[in-house]
Amino acid sequence: MKIHQISLKNHKKHKTALLDLIDQCPNVPISGKGETVDKSDWFLNQGYERHYWNYFANNLLEPFYTKMNKTYKGSTQIKNYWFHQYTTKDYYGWHTHPDSHFSSVYYLELSGQELVTEFKDLPTIKAKEGDIITFPAYLIHKSPINLTKTRKTVIVFNSSIWP
Repeated sequence: MKIHQISLKNHKKHKTALLDLIDQCPNVPISGKGETVDKSDWFLNQGYERHYWNYFANNLLEPFYTKMNKTYKGSTQIKNYWFHQYTTKDYYGWHTHPDSHFSSVYYLELSGQELVTEFKDLPTIKAKEGDIITFPAYLIHKSPINLTKTRKTVIVFNSSIWP
């Protein structure tokens, strides 16, 4: 079981534009048993145009596709995507991502290591703002409680590899 990590060299160049596009999305929080997220597009209609995703896919995803297609000798297809913004005391509890081979987290805003995705029964992953981590979708993971006063923003997507 391998967790892939890619540091996007152009992250700083695109960060503000991505955050501006996310700011244009409706403010839809998630609050339920096991999670509280300040803003997300998870519950928006599938037909809602996610301009941040188009920008992200067109400007930053090439290194992801290159690594995955080379490593797994197939064609990577992204199945779904969303963003989450976590403010103080927000978190997302233990979960998996069914119906996909891989899940990926792009750290658009990340103030420190204490906010990086945690995996059950695996060592701590070291990641920083501008990184994409990709892992088997069946791995149990969570977003830890944000005990900082800074916002954490992630773009998450699921993918599968086909021959």
